[in-house]
Amino acid sequence: MVSNYTLASKFLHQMALGNINVAKLSFELEKALTPLNTNSIVEKPVFITGLARSGTTILMRSLYESNSFKSLTYSDMPFVLMPNLWKKFHVSTSGSQLQERAHKDGIMVNNESPESFEEVFWRVFYHKDYIQNNYLIKHQVSDEMIHQFRWFIKLVTKASKNEQPKRYLSKNNNNILRISAIQKAFPDAKIVIPFRNPLQHAFSLMNQHHHFIHAQTKDRFILNYMQWLGHFEFGNGHKPFLFDTKNITELKKYNKNHINYWLVIWNNYYSEILANTPKNAFLVQYEDICSEPLKIFNQLNFYLDTSIIPSENYFKPALTKNISDYDINLFHKSNEIFEQLQQKKIK
Repeated sequence: MVSNYTLASKFLHQMALGNINVAKLSFELEKALTPLNTNSIVEKPVFITGLARSGTTILMRSLYESNSFKSLTYSDMPFVLMPNLWKKFHVSTSGSQLQERAHKDGIMVNNESPESFEEVFWRVFYHKDYIQNNYLIKHQVSDEMIHQFRWFIKLVTKASKNEQPKRYLSKNNNNILRISAIQKAFPDAKIVIPFRNPLQHAFSLMNQHHHFIHAQTKDRFILNYMQWLGHFEFGNGHKPFLFDTKNITELKKYNKNHINYWLVIWNNYYSEILANTPKNAFLVQYEDICSEPLKIFNQLNFYLDTSIIPSENYFKPALTKNISDYDINLFHKSNEIFEQLQQKKIK
């Protein structure tokens, strides 16, 4: 979808997202010109966070299509920091044709599809606090940042087309860097964390890395686009999460084109989840939701206080790959973490 953008659209994205000062100004204009009860409360927002390729997008779309939630969508691009004003100034193309997203993974999107644009807020205002040259580090979020983030979320929920207020819905893999701040900002937040068989997950990450290297080499805009959105999961702009300095040594042992590198990525991410996951978070296994979506959603509905019947067409298990060329010690470590995650999930 990204590579199909016109020259004029690319220029608009460059101006709105690539220029930090323009992006900041758009948020200040939104705050100044959008009437908002600053004392209002965002009730029970839902934050989905997990390593890329764990099923976060499908989970988000299943919740969003219940019409109970508000989230940023492709129609909010590129001025995602002023969702109310942008809605007034541009013509909606809600009937636009579905196209396969840039990942080439069978997920179809159009202008009304929700997506993880929330990270633009953090990148624009606080990128120096967590985005380094080669890594993403844990984000120390101040009270002032939390205040601004609450304001942003209120503006997003206000931009709903309906008068009836909706709950905020987010899918942001980077929120692992600031998960305690999310809870501080919204004490009643619901946090959903999907995970997946580590070897299969690592293989999927490696494939996407190769895919985006090829795509970004052909079209520089795709690289810029992903960086503007704060997506560094794979491709030429890849920046791994760094939770501990020892992660650097582990990552440097392996080539990014090899499965072992992506097993280290998996181990680091989900070790952090085990160490710092809020006790009230909902852990869900990708394989479970593919095999028994109705059962998992019964549990999820109870946790979220919803009554969603999922589309079973969404949850199709990926083909199992035959993988043999991996470090046996990494494999054992990842399986230990995987078993601990399985023990934490709701039975």
